[in-house]
Amino acid sequence: MSKGLTDEFGPRGVRVTTVSPGPIRTAMWESADGFGGKLAEATGVSQADLRLLARSCGFGPLRST
Repeated sequence: MSKGLTDEFGPRGVRVTTVSPGPIRTAMWESADGFGGKLAEATGVSQADLRLLARSCGFGPLRST
């Protein structure tokens, strides 16, 4: 979408920026019944391994809010 907006509005001087945040260390991610726990269970990995995977994919370290 951002590429299309850039192509369309760039010539008019409009800049387009895309932000893709990674996982944030919250109860929703950390708890066993939260998203992180469910994702770890569905993929057959531990939540600790899931954090390592997220970091290796370029999300950087999880941080506290």
